[in-house]
Amino acid sequence: MRDRKPVGTPVRTCNALDVALVAPWFQMITKHHTMAPHLTRAPRGLELRRRGTNNHRTVLGLALALSVLATPGASWAQSEERASLQPDRRNLALWPEDYQAFIGRWGGPRFVTVNIGGGRTAEMHYVDTDPGNRKKDSVLFVHGIQTHTYLWREQISALHQAGLRVIAVDSIGYGQSDRPSPAHFAYTAQAQADEIREFVSKVKIDDIHLVAHDAGGSIGLLYAEANPGKIASITVFEAIFTTIPSPEQLPPSFRQLLEFLESPAGPDVARSGPFLNSIRFLVSDPTTITDEELETYLFPWQDPEDRLIWLPAVDGLPLEDRGIRRDIRPFRKIERYLQHHPVPKLVFDLSPGLFSALETDLPSGELVRVPEFARRTFCNVRVENIANSIHFSQEDQTSEFTRKLV
Repeated sequence: MRDRKPVGTPVRTCNALDVALVAPWFQMITKHHTMAPHLTRAPRGLELRRRGTNNHRTVLGLALALSVLATPGASWAQSEERASLQPDRRNLALWPEDYQAFIGRWGGPRFVTVNIGGGRTAEMHYVDTDPGNRKKDSVLFVHGIQTHTYLWREQISALHQAGLRVIAVDSIGYGQSDRPSPAHFAYTAQAQADEIREFVSKVKIDDIHLVAHDAGGSIGLLYAEANPGKIASITVFEAIFTTIPSPEQLPPSFRQLLEFLESPAGPDVARSGPFLNSIRFLVSDPTTITDEELETYLFPWQDPEDRLIWLPAVDGLPLEDRGIRRDIRPFRKIERYLQHHPVPKLVFDLSPGLFSALETDLPSGELVRVPEFARRTFCNVRVENIANSIHFSQEDQTSEFTRKLV
């Protein structure tokens, strides 16, 4: 791995607040995903023991929190140092070599200018395996929080070899796309969906096979609902595409994390990185993701302040009884679209899953997992299971996921 001294990776000493904020995230994972061996032991070189207690999950949460807070790439620079933490993300030469090779294979970085409102524009970065070819069916990949086009690198190659035009886009603020100030762009699912609409128009894509993951599910489905004539099929997984009737349907530690994020300490949670390294903890085997690959995922987030753009996605989670802060109307539109529109749909049900494990209620009142809700209520839907996968099947079950997708 190349020496990345120019952007720096200073590490600060974590305090009790840091540990309190990060630990619940890992407690949630260890509680609900015991199949992952790496989540049942502390990181190498870090041992914590508590005499007179069997609360090993709390200890593990603290250990993992400490390991994340000390991980290279999670920078803790003060605001006056921010300039040194903001590399020119559009300059491919500054990115890790693995990413450079990925982008170079598809003709180098591509950008399109989109309007973001208020007379302002932004550049969206994307990968396109067959630019401008409108004769082929097109696959459009939409990523979620923290990731970017690199997430789909294996699937892009496989679908290209299958004869499809494959496009993956970096949402505004992610990857190599411009990152306007939150004062100028909302970073909500609806705002991002509006930019997908403009992106599709500028790049000239028809008959879209939409593939969306994580928060990208909401973004992609809002676009599909508003532009049904553009959509040839929908694949969605590890996304929330229906309302959750109550926070009580969330795993306790997940609910606790949301409460942290929605509290006045929320920005500190986002800055301090419980999500920053989570990609390595949300796969069934952390060795699946190499240090070089992790560096590529973390590269756009070296400034902790930039991570605040993740918060609108959390605020937009469709929990019905969280008061007026939450506008669940977009998800009601998504539900109606998926339940009544005949476009073919594929939902991957990950086991144990993260969002796949969330529960919602059927019209009968029966409580079921979100993929089962899709199976029973959506029109023209197929549900495929992927075992031993937590959240990123693109990484921990690459072959099976890609085969089923193709």
